[in-house]
Amino acid sequence: MIFLSLFVSCGFGLVSSIDIINIANVWGTDPLGIYVSWHSIYYSSKHDVSGYKVKLWTVKMSTEKKYGLVNAEQYPGLIQNDITLEKYQVNTTLSSIPREIIVNGNFQSQVLITDVEYNVIYELRLLAFKDNIEGPMSEPRRIKIVKGDGYHAVIQKLPTGCLFSVPNVLRHNGDDYPFVQDSYI
Repeated sequence: MIFLSLFVSCGFGLVSSIDIINIANVWGTDPLGIYVSWHSIYYSSKHDVSGYKVKLWTVKMSTEKKYGLVNAEQYPGLIQNDITLEKYQVNTTLSSIPREIIVNGNFQSQVLITDVEYNVIYELRLLAFKDNIEGPMSEPRRIKIVKGDGYHAVIQKLPTGCLFSVPNVLRHNGDDYPFVQDSYI
C-alpha cells in the first residue's frame, strides 16, 4: 500500500514547488494600457497552479530638461532626460509596494493592465501561484509608454537589452487593440 501511494504521487507529476514563469511579451496599447503575455505552466495535473500574478511597480525618476540642438543638430529644442532613481536589478525587487494584478486559472496566458499613465516608468514581474504559495518571480521588465505632440512610442528595458516599438493591431476576445510591436535597438 505504501508503494502504491508513492507511485501515485510520483507517477502523475504532482509538484511540491512552483516553476519560474517568464514573460513572453509586453506591449503598450492604445487606448492606454500594458498588455502582458507569458507561457503557462502545464503539469499533468492542471490543478497544480491556481493562477498568475503580475506585480507592477512605479519606478521613481528624476527629469532633467535642457535646451540643445535636436534633429541631427539642425534645430534648437528642449531635451528631456528621465533618470531612474532606482537601479535596474535582476535579483532584487524595488523597495516600494507593487500593485498586484491577479489572473486566476492555469490556462490564462495574458492580461491587459489599465490604469497606467503615459511618460511613467513601470517595472513588472510575473509569478505563478497555488493557493497561498507563490513561485519565484520572473526577471524584471521595465516599460515606459511615451506620448507627446505628434508621437507615441514604447521603450522597454530587459536583462538582455532594450526595445523600441512601432504601432500595430492586436485582436483579443473579438476586440481590436492597437498596440506597439517590439523592435530591438
